[in-house]
Amino acid sequence: MAVAGNCSLAGPGGPEIGFLARLSRDGLYPFGPSTCRDPGTPGKYSDVLWTPGVAIGRTGEDSGFALLPPKEQATVSLVAAAAPNIKFANPPELYDKELMLNTAKAILITPVMKNPEITTIILGAWGCGAFGGDPSDISEIFCKALVNERLGRLYKEVHFAIPNFANDKNAEVFRQILRRNNIAFKELDPSTCRGI
Repeated sequence: MAVAGNCSLAGPGGPEIGFLARLSRDGLYPFGPSTCRDPGTPGKYSDVLWTPGVAIGRTGEDSGFALLPPKEQATVSLVAAAAPNIKFANPPELYDKELMLNTAKAILITPVMKNPEITTIILGAWGCGAFGGDPSDISEIFCKALVNERLGRLYKEVHFAIPNFANDKNAEVFRQILRRNNIAFKELDPSTCRGI
């Protein structure tokens, strides 16, 4: 299984993504949108970071996100891609849909290229939180990569893990765009999901 990493500066993982953002700004994290100012010279805009063999497993928020015992943890591979930061980067990073499509393709291709036994990928609303990405754009980009570019065929299962928060429209926008693109999906009831 591969998981595409998404973090928010405000939520769990926020300090880590803030640290990476500072590294990027300071030239120590040398890939992603922060390295590109012109779509004609994309450089490393669409590069991804591959981390195999990561043990994951925490309880829910009600238990303080405590680590699960090792026998209840899962081992996954992570593929991380920097989304363009248009909300608080100064100046805002390049929000180019074609370059973002190339990044989505890299997110989808890298896991099976690195480990052909991977059959499942879990995606999120890439860049639609603290970085200010438009969920309509991002969901359309992933639909293009999965269907038009036929990269969905690389996997037996593609999951979008997008919380359905009352004050957040990301989940609803993704639902609408997936339906508009005739991509069948099944929603899971969070109350029946356990652990990782």
